[in-house]
Amino acid sequence: LMVVNPIFYHDYKYGDIVILRKTGVFDNEPIVKRVIATGGQTVDIDFSEGVVYVDGVAQDEPYTKTLTTLKEGTVFPLVVEEGKVFVMGDNRNNSKDSRSTQIGQVDKREVLGKVAFILFPGTGMGGMEQRDFGRIGVVK
Repeated sequence: LMVVNPIFYHDYKYGDIVILRKTGVFDNEPIVKRVIATGGQTVDIDFSEGVVYVDGVAQDEPYTKTLTTLKEGTVFPLVVEEGKVFVMGDNRNNSKDSRSTQIGQVDKREVLGKVAFILFPGTGMGGMEQRDFGRIGVVK
């Protein structure tokens, strides 16, 4: 369970956790992802090393559960279009996100808001993992 900043927030940046709704994906249910890049930035992924690059800089991603080795059909490097964001899940090899041609770049109008506070942590992995209660609190 999360508290979300209102829909009027549109200044998304790297690392923001957002809730979005992509028409025709996940039965139009909201999904939670992390912003990796915004309009004008270049995303590249070295799938053999599992490293994500933004504007040529390898990203330090201690929040990810695994290296980024899952390809989903998007061709890299990719320049994010203005007014859009490139998002990825923290559980990189079990996440449908902007790497997928089904989701791709997300129009900022499809973002419902930025997560501000976690009240009750989910389990991920379809409920197979233990809840991490250390995640409760303000999202930085």
